[in-house]
Amino acid sequence: MSRRLLRMLLAFLLSTTPAHSAYADFGYITLLGADEVAIVNATTNTVHSTVSVGDRPKGVAINPSNTEIYVANETSNSISVISAYSTDVVATISSVCNAINKNPTGIVFHPDGTKAYVTCALDNSVKVIDTSARTIFATISVGDRPYELSITPNGSKLYVGNFLDNTASVINTSTNTVSSTITLTGCGGAFYSAVTPDGSKAYITCSTTDNVKVIDTSTDSVSATVAVGDTPWGVAITPDGNTAWVVNDEDNSVSVIDIGSDTVATTISVGGGGDSPQGIGITPDGSRVYVLLIGTSAAKVIDVSSYAIVDTISIAGGPFEIKFTTTEPGTEIAYVTNQGTSNNGTTVSLIDQALRSVVAVLTVGTGPFGIVASPDFTTVYVANRTSGTVSVINARTRTVTDTISVGTNPAGLDITPDGSKLYVANVGSNTVSVIDTASKSVASSISVGTSPLNVAITPDGAKAYVVNDGSDNVSVINTSTDTVSTTISVGTNPRGVAITPNGNKAYVANANSGNVSVINTASDTVSTTIAIGSTVVDVAVLPDGSKAYVANFGGNAVKVINTSTDTVSSTINVGTQPTGVAVTLDGREVDVANNGSNSVSVVNTSTNTVVATIAGGDRPRNIATLVQRTCNCP
Repeated sequence: MSRRLLRMLLAFLLSTTPAHSAYADFGYITLLGADEVAIVNATTNTVHSTVSVGDRPKGVAINPSNTEIYVANETSNSISVISAYSTDVVATISSVCNAINKNPTGIVFHPDGTKAYVTCALDNSVKVIDTSARTIFATISVGDRPYELSITPNGSKLYVGNFLDNTASVINTSTNTVSSTITLTGCGGAFYSAVTPDGSKAYITCSTTDNVKVIDTSTDSVSATVAVGDTPWGVAITPDGNTAWVVNDEDNSVSVIDIGSDTVATTISVGGGGDSPQGIGITPDGSRVYVLLIGTSAAKVIDVSSYAIVDTISIAGGPFEIKFTTTEPGTEIAYVTNQGTSNNGTTVSLIDQALRSVVAVLTVGTGPFGIVASPDFTTVYVANRTSGTVSVINARTRTVTDTISVGTNPAGLDITPDGSKLYVANVGSNTVSVIDTASKSVASSISVGTSPLNVAITPDGAKAYVVNDGSDNVSVINTSTDTVSTTISVGTNPRGVAITPNGNKAYVANANSGNVSVINTASDTVSTTIAIGSTVVDVAVLPDGSKAYVANFGGNAVKVINTSTDTVSSTINVGTQPTGVAVTLDGREVDVANNGSNSVSVVNTSTNTVVATIAGGDRPRNIATLVQRTCNCP
């Protein structure tokens, strides 16, 4: 082993660290010397907060839904799971690598979010994590000293650089086996890798030979070698696939590779002696590059179009690796409508999910019933059944800013995925009011069945399903024309409706027939009916689509449906007369509004047990969860 290779290896393993859009992107940066992750607001280029994790955090990855961050902790041999909303560590996956060697370093998610892959450098393996169960279920043997890895956009292949034997292991993610091993001739210290957005090329840095190997992913062979600066470490590719940015540790520079020609287009100096740039990341919009200087605990921000350094951020603790998310941190809040006796309530209670307590009470119209948050969590809409209005709440300031008159006795409501239209079911006028959210006015009124009580919109925004309590059917609205395209007969007195995240099924809670109708949304026909129990009033589906939770008003319980088999898998006893169910944003908990006992039950979705009961307002009816933003973003 050469002295230079030994120096690089020891530095990596043993060193201690010396001293554009409406919403911001946030960078999660592992701090090797502080056992923390710094969260940087990429709009203001300031540190938003820090999160304590395990010992010597190195690798970091954001899941595809931008809801969780996984951090590989080298010395504590663990993965810290951070909520992108609360920025709390919500779970720790322990004993990741061999108990003696430890050393988890690189980490990446499969594009479908079901799996994460972690390199165990001293075990010469890659561990596969089931992200739902948060358990390791497979081990893949690779080359000597795998540190970092990357995955193709379609998720079919992983590329792992093996530091000591200068090979790249190609993993078939369907079988979790090595499909080929690429010899990287002329490469010393194979290190970081990145795959182009079209999946055609993989770039692997060779840290001791000062070059980058380009892999043709169709043949899994080396197609080019690009000479770069001294001791290349991290590599990142712009979202447009035009350039690969390589950070060079020893000469404090960044080499920008033109992907079309695989030549260096320019070299950018990012510091002087001792800065030691190692980590690099690119914002989701591709406008800026962040170069982490582990030696001086800072980050240089580079404008992609001009190659100019536009900012320097001080980040104490030895910044090592960075990944970006579009999710703005905040505190998860449950908004609960308090219906009141005889629909005479006038308030909405705000429950802090972490504190398990009511933190605010807002006054709205009379008889608040249905509630929904805008997709960006800035606005909450409340249907006031008695006053015939919709209250518009600014979620940042927690104030009612507007009141919109709709039909008679508005009940349930839902909003399109782009946030442009709000559909309100009016029980007393047999209509659905369509509100233009920009102008905060009713754009049209659609005649549906008798006593429409609730509405749910498909994830693609193409259809709205309206349950008609008085005519025992569901009106399907084409949202592009705002006309009823078909009507589906279901059980007796349908009152709740929820659609799976993939949009394939709609679950309809039928109160007086005590069952749930499952609608195939492709054919708009009932595919099966699931017996539940007396008075079924509401339903909610987990973000991963695996379970549906049904409020069994007459049984003081919540029934859990396995959506793959459409059978009841569990019964959870909650408060008296549960009427509303809502899933937290990460899917770990379900909130249940108990109308008869003036409380909210919090259910853990892993164990299907009640983990907390929170005193609520007068006759809590329905719930919406959102993130109360904690930063002052534009």
